Amino acid sequence: MDNSVSKTTLKTLLGIIPLLFFSISIIHAQKEKPEKYYRVVAKMNQTTFADMKNKGLDVDHVHFEKEEMTAEISCSDLQLLRKNDIKVHIKIRNLSKRIPKINKRIDKKKKKASKKAKSTYRQNINTPENFELGSMGGFFTLEEAMAHLDQMQKKYPKLITIKSSIGTSIEGRPINMVKISDNPNQEEADEEELLFTAIHHAREPIGLSQMVFYMWHLLENYENDAEIKLLVDHTALYFVPIINPDGYTYNQRTNPNGGGFWRKNRKNNQNGTFGVDLNRNYGYLWGTNGTNNTNSQTYQGTASFSEPETAAIMNFINQRTFITALNYHSFSNLLIYPWGHSANATTPENDTYVKMSDYMTQENGYVAGTPSQTLNVQASGSSDDWMYGEQNSKPRIFAFTPEVGSRNDGFWPASSNIISLCNNAFPLNLKIMRMGARYARVTPKEDLITIQSLEGVVSFDIERFSIKETAWTVSLTSTSQFIESTSAAKVYDNIDFLSTDTGDISFKLASTTPINSQIPLTLKVTNGIWEYTKELTVSYNGETNTNCTTPQSATPTDITSTSAALSWLPNPDSSKYTVRYKELNDTEWIILEVATNNLTLDSLKPETTYSIQVSSQCGGTNSLFGESTTFTTKKEILSIDTITKSLNTIRIFPNPVKTVLTIKGAITKEDTFYDIFDLLGKNIRSGKINKEGRINITSLAAETYIILLKRKGKNRAIKFVKN
Repeated sequence: MDNSVSKTTLKTLLGIIPLLFFSISIIHAQKEKPEKYYRVVAKMNQTTFADMKNKGLDVDHVHFEKEEMTAEISCSDLQLLRKNDIKVHIKIRNLSKRIPKINKRIDKKKKKASKKAKSTYRQNINTPENFELGSMGGFFTLEEAMAHLDQMQKKYPKLITIKSSIGTSIEGRPINMVKISDNPNQEEADEEELLFTAIHHAREPIGLSQMVFYMWHLLENYENDAEIKLLVDHTALYFVPIINPDGYTYNQRTNPNGGGFWRKNRKNNQNGTFGVDLNRNYGYLWGTNGTNNTNSQTYQGTASFSEPETAAIMNFINQRTFITALNYHSFSNLLIYPWGHSANATTPENDTYVKMSDYMTQENGYVAGTPSQTLNVQASGSSDDWMYGEQNSKPRIFAFTPEVGSRNDGFWPASSNIISLCNNAFPLNLKIMRMGARYARVTPKEDLITIQSLEGVVSFDIERFSIKETAWTVSLTSTSQFIESTSAAKVYDNIDFLSTDTGDISFKLASTTPINSQIPLTLKVTNGIWEYTKELTVSYNGETNTNCTTPQSATPTDITSTSAALSWLPNPDSSKYTVRYKELNDTEWIILEVATNNLTLDSLKPETTYSIQVSSQCGGTNSLFGESTTFTTKKEILSIDTITKSLNTIRIFPNPVKTVLTIKGAITKEDTFYDIFDLLGKNIRSGKINKEGRINITSLAAETYIILLKRKGKNRAIKFVKN
C-alpha cells in the first residue's frame, strides 16, 4: 500500500472515529436507565425554594408546611440540595421501583378496610359499566387507551367519531382525537366547541384515566339523563387523550407496572439528552422565563411550537372555535388558570376565571389560582397561556389545567384510588360543559303544586351557566285539556354569569276539571336555539267541604318488604275515601279511591319510607286531607321460594369477578332485572340488565354475593365472588 493511500485512509478513519463515538454516545443515551426519583421532605421555606430554583432545582410540584417542602425530585436535585446544605429526609427511595410495591400495599389495605365498611361506602358517580382499569398499575397503556376509543365508537356510533390523527409525534406515532356530540360527523354551526386534553407530561396518567371515565359516562347516560342529553346535543366535545404518545410509551416500556418518571417528549437534543417539555413549548410569550437547559424537566425547546406535538395542537385549535379547554395534569388537587408567564400577572378576565373556578371546585375542594399562586412557579409557553392569550389566529379560550390527585397520590396513584380520583375530577368536566354551552336552568319552587281553586301560580328560579351573554325565555305549557290558560312568558336577558333570577307564571283550570285530578305542566326555558324543560304536577283537590270530617291519620300494620295494611276510623257521613301515598322524598302522589276504611298497599319498594294521607268524600266534595302518616318497608330477604324458580339457560362469568359481571343466555331478548344480595340476605343493589348483559360491580366490596335474575315471574339465583 503506498503512502498516499495510507494517509487518505488514516484521514478518513480519523474523521469517522469522532462520529462513531458520537453515535455510540447517542445510542447509549437512548438505552440509558431513567434517572432515579425520590419523595423527600426538605428543610426550606418558599424564599429558600426560590433561591434553589435559581440555582437549578428542577421541580414543579411542591408543598410547604412548617418550613418544610415535600416534593418528588430527581437524583440530580437531591445532590443539589445536599450540596447547598439543605437538610433532606428521604421518605421513599427510587420511586419508579418502589411505587408499584407501595401501591400494592395501599390496595391491599384499602381492600381490607372496604370489607369492614362495606355498608357505608358509596361512590359519588356510578362507575361506567364499560370503564375498567388498565394493566399498567391500574392505568392504561397507549394501546389500551386507543382500544377504549375504538370500543366507544363501536358501541355508540351515533355519538362519537372514529378516532383520527391531528398530527404525529416526533417518533411518528399518531396524536388521536375523537368528537362526542349528537351528530358527531357533522359540523353544526349552533354548537359551542369544547376541548379536553391529557398527557402533555408522560408521567401523569390519571388525566387519561379520568377522561376515559367521563367519556364513558356521557355515552352510557345520554339516553336516560336529560341534562347530559341536552348538553351533548348542543355542544361539540373534542377529546385528545394522549398529546405525548412517545413519552408515555417510554414510561410504559421502562416501567410496565407503572411508576415511570419520564416527563417530556422524546426529542433527541443531539447532545446526549432527550426531550422537550411540551407545556413550555407553546407560542404565547414563549421563552419569557423558560430554560434552555436541555437536561431540565422544563426545557422549553429551540423555538415556540418547535415540537410536532404542540404544532399539531396549534393547527388543530386554529381550525376550530373552542370556547373552553381543560388540559389535564397531575398532581396536587389544583385548578390552574392563566397567566403562567409572570409571577403576579392576571388576565383581563380574571374575575370570570375566579367565578368559573369557584363554581367548578365546590364539590372537590381543589385549590384554584395561577401557577404562581398554586405551585409557586412561573410557566411561560404553557398551553393555557397560549389558548387564552393568542387571539389573532383564533378566538380566546377559557383554558384551565386541573392537577388531579393529592401529594400522597403523586404521579402514579394506587389503583384502588383511581375511581375516586375520577369522581373528584367529574364535576370539572360537567360544569365546564354547562358554562361552555349557552345554558340556563329553570327550577320550579315546587314540583307538586296543590290547589283548591281553579287558579294557581308556578314560581321558579332561573340560573345562568353560559359564559356568553344570551337571552332566555321561560314559558308554561301543558298537554292537559283542563289547562284553560297561562300568563305570558318571561324574558331574561341580563342575568349575571353564574347568578340566579326568579319569576312566576300563573295558570287557570277549566271549570270541568275533576276533583283530585293530577295535571301535568311543563316549564320551558329556551335561548332560541334549543330548549330545556322541567316537568311538574298540579294536584287539584277542589273546594273543600268544611262540613265533611277529615279522617284521623291512617295506621299501618303488617308491614313487609313490599306491602303494608292501612286502616283509619270510619266517617259515618262519608260515602268513600280518597287515599294518596308516595315515597317520602317524591313530589307526585299516587291516588286511590276506596269504599271502606282500610286497604292494603302492595308492589312497594323494600327499605323505603312512604307517606300517606286520607280524605273523606261527602256528597261529591272532599274534606281536607289528614296529617301524613309515614312507615318504612322492611328489607328484602332472599327466600327459598325465589331461588327455586329457575331460568336454567342463564349463566354468569367470570366467577370470581373483579370489575364487570357478564350475563349470558336468553336474558338479553326481553326485559330482565337483577338484585344483588350479600350472604345475610341484604339487598345491595338492583337494576335492569343492559342489552350487552354487563353489570359493573367495581364499587362492591370484595366478598361473596348472590345475584337474583328476574324475568316475567321466573327467577335464577347464582352465587358469585367479587375479588
